[in-house]
Parts: sequence; C-alpha cells; structure tokens
Amino acid sequence: MGNSFVTYAATTGYRPLTTAEYETAYANLTGTPTSNFAISATTTGLGAATANSLRIDTGTTDVTMSGTGVLAITSGAIMQANVSGTSNLSGRIDGYSGITTGAANEYIVYVTNTGTLTVDSPFTTTTAAFTKSGAGTLILSSATGSTFTGAVTINQGVLQISAVNQIGTGTSLVMNGGTFKYGASFDLTSGGRVITLGVTDAPGIAYADYQTAGGTFDTNGNNVVFGNAVGGGGNGGLTKTGSGDITLNAANTYTGDTTILQGSLTYGINNALSSVALFLMQPRPH
Repeated sequence: MGNSFVTYAATTGYRPLTTAEYETAYANLTGTPTSNFAISATTTGLGAATANSLRIDTGTTDVTMSGTGVLAITSGAIMQANVSGTSNLSGRIDGYSGITTGAANEYIVYVTNTGTLTVDSPFTTTTAAFTKSGAGTLILSSATGSTFTGAVTINQGVLQISAVNQIGTGTSLVMNGGTFKYGASFDLTSGGRVITLGVTDAPGIAYADYQTAGGTFDTNGNNVVFGNAVGGGGNGGLTKTGSGDITLNAANTYTGDTTILQGSLTYGINNALSSVALFLMQPRPH
C-alpha cells in the first residue's frame, strides 16, 4: 500500500496490483479504458490517451510525462510512487489540454513519502471532486486553472497552488489534516469558498466533544487575507506556519485550537479566532 493501487476479488479480497498487471506501453492506452498505466522514465511528445489509473514511479530518477490532447484517467486515481529505488524524487505531468475522469468519479491524487508531483495540466471534468492524500507534496500549476466544481479535500501531505482557480471553481475546501501551501498571495475564501477544518458531524458522536486534525496553512513568505469566514463549523484547529502573515477579516467558525508555528496571524475583527486555545510556538534560539 502506498506504492501500488489495489484491486478486489470476492475470493481474495483487496490486494495490491502486481508489476505484471500494469501497462507500460503508452501506445496501448486506447479503446476500452481498463489499463492501469505505470511510467518510470521521462517521456515527451505523447498524444491523447485513456487509462484506468496512472502511477508515476520516481524511485530512482525524476520523471516527466508530457503530452498533448486529453489524458483521460477514468477512475480518477493518480499516484506518485517510490517503487524501484530508495529515493523519492519529483514527478511532473504537463502539456495536456485537460485531465479528465469518469463522470461519476472524483480525482484522487496520492503522493508518497517526501516526493513532489507537479501537475501543470488542468483538471477538466466539471462535476468531479478532488482529494489529495499521501505524505508528499502536490503542486498544481496550470496557467489556465482547472474547471471541476466539486469539493477539494486535503487528507494528508501538502497541496500547493499559486492561483485560486488551480483548485477548480467549486465552493468547498475540506481540511482533514495536511497543509495548504501558498505559491503566491491570494484570498482562498474568494468566490464564496467555504474552508471546513475537520469534521462537522460523526455518527453517534457529538463532534464538539472531540477535535480532529483540521488544517495547516503555510504562507511560504506571502502575506494573505481570508476575507470570509474559515472553519465551516468544523471541530478541527487552524495551524499557521511559514514566514508571512495571515489576516483574518471575518468571524471564524472552527472549534479547534489555533496554533502559530511561524510568521504571524492578524485578526481584523472580534471573533476572528476560535474560542478554544491559542498556542504560540516559535523555535528555540540556538
């Protein structure tokens, strides 16, 4: 788990796909979209293609996958993995006019360990949602922005953008752990986007009685503003890290702790912070 997708059969249950079950010839990615494609070397000049899933193996070298036309990943599953070596380097997808998924599916991008995956092509299935998982870093850098309208969820690792339209045109960002990293200065709450920190309900449990991970915001040297409320009524906390400042200009609705690890947090109105604990944690002097 973490370096391969899984499959299910009634007789065996869930198991990882074997190496032999991955298609490695890009030219075969046509017709019925059942192939799980794996790439482990930089390949450019590719055309449009269809696959069930995509795995980029950066275990021994950086890998770029560059093409034109539409790259259709029907399950929506994209993984940067460390299969063939001890390092976990950088992967990149660029050149495609759009990355699509099945109409009833969401995009799920998993980046393992300390790896970094940069996707410079837009995600263009309008109805899809988008989930970032895995401990690594995902950088979305499309100059035109993505056009999906579903919720964006960060479960683990880092998601970095430099323009707000790179995470689609929807109005929901859910942070269940992990870090949102700024590549430039912008208002993440613009366009009516609601940022939910943690969960708002759980079966049989009063969510206000416990806290979940919430989200970390890394300003990365930028000064940014939240013009609208942050929290979405979630029970997670807000953690600020990275040099630069976040200014909170609305009464926020999360119920977890507020933690400042680096930089500064400015509030422009009353009730900008959660009413729970505020922690100021700066590195010790050497």
